[in-house]
Amino acid sequence: MLFLISSGNLKVKLNKVVNLVFLTVLGSQLMSCKSTAVSERVNSEPKNKPTHVVKQVNKKVPRLQLNELPESPFNSGYYYTSIGRIYTLFDRMLYQAVAFDDSYSERVFEKLLDAVDPAREHFSRQFIDGLSSYKHSFDDMIQSRDLSGAHQLIEVLFNEVDTRLKQEISALSTTALPEPAADTYKRVNLSERLASREVLDAHWKKRVRSDINNLLLSGLEKAQAIEVLTQRYSALQQDYLQLTVNEKYTLLMNAYARGIDPNAAYYPGVDDETLDKLQEDSEDVYGRYFWDQVLKDDNGNVVVRHLVPQTPGVKNQLNGGDALVGMIDEQQNYIDFLPLTVKDVSQLLQSKAGKGITLKVFRPEGAGIRVLDITIAEQQTAYELLKVQSGIQTAANSQSKIGVIKIPLFYNDLTEDVLTELKKITAQDISGLIIDLRNNGGGSLYEPAKLAGLFINKGPVVQVRDGSNKISLKEIKKGSVRYLGPLTVLVNGYSAGASEIFAAAIQDYGRGIILGEQTHGYGTVQQHRSIGRVYDSYDQPMGSLKFTIAKFYRINGDSTQHTGVVPDIPLKGIAVEYDREQDKDFALPWDAIAGSNYQSLHQVYRPKAKIEDIKDDMPELATHKKLDAQALFDMALKVTAAYAKNLQ
Repeated sequence: MLFLISSGNLKVKLNKVVNLVFLTVLGSQLMSCKSTAVSERVNSEPKNKPTHVVKQVNKKVPRLQLNELPESPFNSGYYYTSIGRIYTLFDRMLYQAVAFDDSYSERVFEKLLDAVDPAREHFSRQFIDGLSSYKHSFDDMIQSRDLSGAHQLIEVLFNEVDTRLKQEISALSTTALPEPAADTYKRVNLSERLASREVLDAHWKKRVRSDINNLLLSGLEKAQAIEVLTQRYSALQQDYLQLTVNEKYTLLMNAYARGIDPNAAYYPGVDDETLDKLQEDSEDVYGRYFWDQVLKDDNGNVVVRHLVPQTPGVKNQLNGGDALVGMIDEQQNYIDFLPLTVKDVSQLLQSKAGKGITLKVFRPEGAGIRVLDITIAEQQTAYELLKVQSGIQTAANSQSKIGVIKIPLFYNDLTEDVLTELKKITAQDISGLIIDLRNNGGGSLYEPAKLAGLFINKGPVVQVRDGSNKISLKEIKKGSVRYLGPLTVLVNGYSAGASEIFAAAIQDYGRGIILGEQTHGYGTVQQHRSIGRVYDSYDQPMGSLKFTIAKFYRINGDSTQHTGVVPDIPLKGIAVEYDREQDKDFALPWDAIAGSNYQSLHQVYRPKAKIEDIKDDMPELATHKKLDAQALFDMALKVTAAYAKNLQ
């Protein structure tokens, strides 16, 4: 059997080192909507308090002319023009103004370190302390347009990574191989940087043994494990060494962007035509061929949290919690997943559609793991997986028929598809309806109002405030109601953006009951803007920026940022470490503005009163432990049936 590393084929170096996979589920609009969640609602801040700060006076650093700059790869005419335009956008166009000072410079410095060494396995605190002369210079560099110091720092960082990987590759030939042990396959996760190089050396000894152990557990012979691991470390080393000047510049600009806002990003070489396509590519559909929730665990494995029904993963017996460690392709080549990003793995699986691949899977079992080979022979199109699905279910506590509409994404013209499914299920005399928005990361800004119009006759759905304090409304088109019966909306911590807008409107109007877990809390609007000009004559286009331009507010005036939507009836799912907005550095805070004028439906659908009746009928709601996906859905069916019964 031939053992190969796949990074060369997938060009992972920019995905993995420069970390450019910043796109989220946006739909096809030029604006994106996101939000975050915290453990409880924050109501202490007064209404009308702006979250964007008054423009601060920056520390003035004179702009140098191009011919005044020292020689550096970053000081060419192309980069001189690019950094000038980026600085202008950051200085004038952001929802929340940024002060270009030493504090901001420190943020950029830390983001650059995190981009080059996200696992904190290459740079010790002692090494970083030796770079203190760079720490407060990034604000000066962007204003003066002199990036020579930044390029010098990147070279120092890459050299340190290269030195570390050379050392570990050399040590592989002398490492004593462990016997495979299923209960010791995890390696240490570094939550903070270690003190010195000596402490890092000790950490790497544990990591190497852990990596070898994982390969032995996957069924490789010892010689094969050493070969694969050598290829893995060598590929990672080459990813750093082969970065072009433009890729290093991209890494730096993303550090500048992330120092402002976790949702800001720089995209290199994106012309106007590509920028239009950027929104289509940003729908994050790759993972949905197999799963809804997937992430990298502390060991670097791709771990499946939740699977999409009827997809190849489910049909081939993948489980939530499975760790995907590698793949044997149709030519019997072993491809190691550890160096790859989640997106790389998903795209690789798509490229092998219908070719009969075998996944190497670690499945938790008691205190250890079980190693499985799972063959994936079938795949579906992204359209099939993202399209609205509907069905009729019967709750365990009732013979009533409950309609279910699953919405994976708020794509353009979503509401037309929902209406088609709604007509199908309402023709079967349903007692109640569930709109399932679990794992729906959002999408089009315009669809939530259209969708709400199927259930609410008229009124505002969401308020949007821009950086100049101008507030606009997205409203329901009157006369579009198609369902007047009992309604529940099922959400979780991955329900974000447009999902939160819709759920919040249903809750604020009192049109239905929100079930599940607190939503993600992503309440900001981003815009992509090209920094290129029609008169540019450079060999490559200037690229584009994504930055925050506005913020969402519920019709009651509360922001969905950070708090998201708190369910009326909590249904706790199996523990998932949601990557919430509140956990990201420099995310905008929660605040509130004045509420909109709207006609409440609480007296018609009486959700608050009926919630108490439902709790009386279902004492298990107060005592249930964390539920798996199916058990949670079954509970939602029972709640919806009880709501329908009590509303009669």
